[in-house]
Amino acid sequence: MQAIIRNVYMVIKGTEEEKQKVKDVLTFEDNSAQYTHLYQRSKWDGKVRLYRDKDFGLVTLPGFKDYLMEKLGDKISFEDNRERLIPKGDYWNISVKLRDYQEEAVLQALKIQRGVILIPTAGGKTYIAAAILKGFLNCKCVYIVHRVVLLRQVKAVLESSLKESVGILGSGEMDLNHRVIVAMIGTLYSKSKTNKAVIDWMNSVSVGIVDEVQHGSAKTYVSVLNRFQNMMSKIGLTGTLPDDEVVALRIRGVIGEVIYKIETKELSEDGFVVMPKVTMVTGEWDVGLKAMIKGINWYKFGAEREAWNIVRRYGIVTNVMRNQKIVNVVKSYIDKGVRGIFVIVDMIEHGEILSQMLNVPFIYGGAKDRLDLFDDFKIGKIPVLVTSPVLEEGIDVTGIKMIVLAAGGKSKIKLLQRIGRGMRKQRNKFDCDIVDFYDQEINLLEKHSKRRLKTYEEEGYIIERI
Repeated sequence: MQAIIRNVYMVIKGTEEEKQKVKDVLTFEDNSAQYTHLYQRSKWDGKVRLYRDKDFGLVTLPGFKDYLMEKLGDKISFEDNRERLIPKGDYWNISVKLRDYQEEAVLQALKIQRGVILIPTAGGKTYIAAAILKGFLNCKCVYIVHRVVLLRQVKAVLESSLKESVGILGSGEMDLNHRVIVAMIGTLYSKSKTNKAVIDWMNSVSVGIVDEVQHGSAKTYVSVLNRFQNMMSKIGLTGTLPDDEVVALRIRGVIGEVIYKIETKELSEDGFVVMPKVTMVTGEWDVGLKAMIKGINWYKFGAEREAWNIVRRYGIVTNVMRNQKIVNVVKSYIDKGVRGIFVIVDMIEHGEILSQMLNVPFIYGGAKDRLDLFDDFKIGKIPVLVTSPVLEEGIDVTGIKMIVLAAGGKSKIKLLQRIGRGMRKQRNKFDCDIVDFYDQEINLLEKHSKRRLKTYEEEGYIIERI
């Protein structure tokens, strides 16, 4: 059985029996299938297949090469026809001096040219990207972001680092007359089908860097990256990959293997980031959630979502006792002279409630004068900000001394991104306090709390339960 690898796809040829072995290792059970209409109506067997069966062979993603080698061994051989670039720029010639681990990551990217770089939040991923782009000085490049708020921030950092003008594609702008373009994934998806100027530019790009690549398993990313027909180098940047096997494997297929990784603990020991200290507050703030979800029909479509919406709203967002506990904790730190406190929420309603109770500003996606509030926060004029997840990824805000996690939840990726906001090394800052709240009224909330505790333990954080 032979696999032929090209820039955007892999074709596997062999007997039906041989191809079936490939199908078996690229087929997975979808654990959420039971909640979908298609599965309940017997129109889907609940399995995810990471391949397409064509007359000329099985078509799958090029990044599955190592995975198929792991699973099939010598039963499959590979003909790798992907082109390689020859770096011609001085990667170190950017406006900042690279740290040792950053330089190691850059060298791996320039050598291997496809894969994921795992660097904790506050580890300087954008400077790593700038050095990679400098190394590929002879190539047209794209830096892909998934949020509008990151467009100009990344553009500014790259222009300062590279000492060259950088274009933008997104948020109503289309300036493609530059070697490096910062592009919104949504804009790429919509314009790559019909806009001739965008299509022509995409065909000229040979280097792609995907920011926050943990989102890269989405169909939007797969579709967009496959339209860069001549993209020979693909590098993904993230602080952590998803735990879900299928999601992580899709990222592996689109981008490649992990080519460089460094842990938060190592960065902390070397003095590059601040190691968080977590206080997990446990208390009684029951509001009768069991009675509220008692009548849910767990066999109907969307039952789990319905239950979570009820639990989140009444157990977290509008829970008066829990919110008062959060306010008391924040005020106790203010009384000790602590400034630079971030209170992070998931829901706008929750942010508005806590903002009013604390009498401090609330910043969210649509908030006006956001930058002015950040400036006041940095200099200590505003001691506390309540924020929504607009700050989870990529936004660089200095002055954070303490983070209060008010939203609960179980996502490891979101949790580490939120904590990462406070890990940036600053003058006279040697630690970062994280305060979380252990919810235990019902099994669902306690399961989430235990999941967060497990993440803290895995990351090696100091944990105190009170």
